[in-house]
Amino acid sequence: DCQGRGPVDAGRGPRKKNREGSPFLPTSLEQPGEGSTFSATIAVMTAAKPVNSLRSDAQRNRHRLLLSAAEVLREQGFDASLDEISRRAGVGNATLYRHFPSRESLFEAVYLEQVDARRQSFERSLAMSDGWSALSHYFEEACGFFATDHGLADLLNRGMPESPLLDEMRDSCQSILGELLDRARAQGAVRADIEQTDLM
Repeated sequence: DCQGRGPVDAGRGPRKKNREGSPFLPTSLEQPGEGSTFSATIAVMTAAKPVNSLRSDAQRNRHRLLLSAAEVLREQGFDASLDEISRRAGVGNATLYRHFPSRESLFEAVYLEQVDARRQSFERSLAMSDGWSALSHYFEEACGFFATDHGLADLLNRGMPESPLLDEMRDSCQSILGELLDRARAQGAVRADIEQTDLM
């Protein structure tokens, strides 16, 4: 598994259901990729950010803050210090809060596109017919970024209840894992007594 314990027999527990009326999480994963509701939501929300309306110096500050935040989150995870993010960006805390009024808004800006790219990578596992190979591909991808990005690992393991958007992103990735575990169990490739929460 991702923590170096060697191969694991994989099963799954009850999967978290889509929140009623949520515009963020697709009700079906049957059409992954660019045409999915989730990808469309990401595209709309990214395009809606009025970054170009900022003055050039404000745009530079915002860009520096996002680079700094991505770096600190990779190192420290979701407990990252906002003071450290400001310090590395070379701006004051007031500038950080002017661009990102809350921790959640900053994290959303950092992870909006990254998590969608990871989700699409996970979805490629769904195209594999062999249940064990598909599940292995999922965990190879997951372990790759778990080892290098503590923030993404925290997001996909813990979610962020204060941010419905980030929480839905996490749920979407977990739902893909649930699909893969279902298939592997149906093919007899994994044990039936392992819960999804035993793995992630």
